[in-house]
Amino acid sequence: MKAFLFIPALLLGLGFAPALAQKTASAPATQQTQQSPVQLVLNDFLVTSVRGADGKTTERLNPDASRVRPGDVIHYDLAARNVSRAPLGNVRPSLPVPAGTVFVASSGGTGNVVTEYSFDGGKTFGKAPLFRSVTVTENGKAVTRRVQVQPSEYTHVRWNLGTLAPGQTHKMALRVRVR
Repeated sequence: MKAFLFIPALLLGLGFAPALAQKTASAPATQQTQQSPVQLVLNDFLVTSVRGADGKTTERLNPDASRVRPGDVIHYDLAARNVSRAPLGNVRPSLPVPAGTVFVASSGGTGNVVTEYSFDGGKTFGKAPLFRSVTVTENGKAVTRRVQVQPSEYTHVRWNLGTLAPGQTHKMALRVRVR
């Protein structure tokens, strides 16, 4: 199923990249009061394995991801298109890792695109691997350690696309596993 999502022009100009809501929660384009220069299209697929006649197993993206079970993998395709007549700088779409799922993988960081991750609900982003400070007690003393964040703890993925030329589309993907 396809969903069209829009980022307000002001937010793009300031370099903010609001997280996209789940497609069912997005407002139809006809309800928008301001035309956005970036059109975002989000599609979801259930990843299934199919055994061919040759006995080899291949992956198939099933467009009906409405009936998922624990352990299933969902693949999200996100396309960002500049629908304006001018180049747009600092385009940074992001996707939350949906509740009830864990991050598996992302793609779309081709060329000068930088993929970043968040483990704090989208407040901060950084390149993988991410680290956080934790305080532990050793020999009766509080000691602060730098610990690597596991990808399964990621809450958001953001792609820094840089500049999108008029009419240019950039495609990204996110995979999650249902808990």
